Amino acid sequence: PRRQVRVVGLAADGTEQDRAAGAALLDHLVAQGRPVRVDRAAADQLFLELESEPLTPQQLLGYIRVLIAAGNETTRNAATGGMIALLQHPDELAFLVDRLEEKEMLDNGVEEILRWTSPVIQFARVCTRDTEIDGQIIRAGDHVGIWHASANRDERQFHEPYRFDVTRYPNEHLAFGHGAHFCLGAHLARWELRAFFRTVLPLLPSLRLEGELERVGHLHVGPIQHQMVVPS
Repeated sequence: PRRQVRVVGLAADGTEQDRAAGAALLDHLVAQGRPVRVDRAAADQLFLELESEPLTPQQLLGYIRVLIAAGNETTRNAATGGMIALLQHPDELAFLVDRLEEKEMLDNGVEEILRWTSPVIQFARVCTRDTEIDGQIIRAGDHVGIWHASANRDERQFHEPYRFDVTRYPNEHLAFGHGAHFCLGAHLARWELRAFFRTVLPLLPSLRLEGELERVGHLHVGPIQHQMVVPS
């Protein structure tokens, strides 16, 4: 029988009850961890302190949520979105399957999957000072939406940006953000995706998509709710 495992309260498609249960669980774990903090390993010391001061409960809960959710939701959406893209583009899939042992080809394929899927749809930032970009005035305090998926299809940066091309190189996408906000787990995410597709790629030619893709309505990460895959 199938079993479904869920990170309670942290998935983008979670219910209000899920989120409440997740928050209660994290509150409990934080409360349990505080009394024994001084007896833990150095790694835990770093986790629980900031500039030699203990993190506040709010800071610690926020940190835990970011580490778990950011490392789960985005990578799994890139993996599922990448499989769908490959099944929708059988020539690209066949190219990668034939060159599975060529590290550079798999690396390029993963980078194109990241560009194509853009697991993080958008972030909002607050402008810190009056700025002008391409004639557009942005005042200090204005909220600015940064749309990763749009940037990853910018014709000024990518040749034929609406074509899924696993040989695309260079591929300077913004799936992991930029500058001070560049993804802390980018190297881990790339390693996970390369390992995942190295295992899954040989299986994909025997599968095909069936039915329509269903997404969860979510402005930040756009997770996939359902996509049927059957033997071809």
